Amino acid sequence: MLLLAQKNPKNLVNGTVVELGIALSAFNRKEYHHIFPQKYLKGKSIPTNKINSLCNFTFLPAESNKTISSKSPAEYILDIKNNILRDVLNTNLLPLDIEIYKKNEYDKFLQERAANIKQFLDSLLI
Repeated sequence: MLLLAQKNPKNLVNGTVVELGIALSAFNRKEYHHIFPQKYLKGKSIPTNKINSLCNFTFLPAESNKTISSKSPAEYILDIKNNILRDVLNTNLLPLDIEIYKKNEYDKFLQERAANIKQFLDSLLI
């Protein structure tokens, strides 16, 4: 998660910079910020260990997390304004392929996000 913080992630709801001190405060500590929400994935019979993959987490303030609730990415990612969408996705190391979100392709999402995280980690090591 500290690696992900290096990108200064932007809020998936409104595109503002996530205040990491607030997002990680005691108030938020018990909230998990799943990109594909737990409830949504459980409804698709996805195993818990796959739901809780590091690749499915991001920083998000409690208010935005509650706004997303159990919505699929197709229901909230595509609501991000076009002029900031690419930046929001980049700062969260999320796949840029919009079709992943339109079709709620969780497996493809995990593969591409893992590749993005690995590429970013490699850039820091070299």
